[in-house]
Amino acid sequence: MGDLPEAAHPALRMMAREDWLSGYANMEGIADVLARMSRRARQPNPLQGGELEFIADAQGFARDFRIWLRDADAFCNQWRAIG
Repeated sequence: MGDLPEAAHPALRMMAREDWLSGYANMEGIADVLARMSRRARQPNPLQGGELEFIADAQGFARDFRIWLRDADAFCNQWRAIG
């Protein structure tokens, strides 16, 4: 947590304590997270039910994720080299 702003530390501790990431391990957990995020948004949005879009094109999302992960890894490696 040392690289993140102090203000983010309480939320990160809560995420770890409540094991938030395990909620993404199955479609039911993802649907729950999307529904809660949708309710928190100030304007109408399509988040709730978004898991149905994922189910309809899981391979496409997996492909996009692999591309994003590769880019995120390169960014992190570059950031570490600078720091």
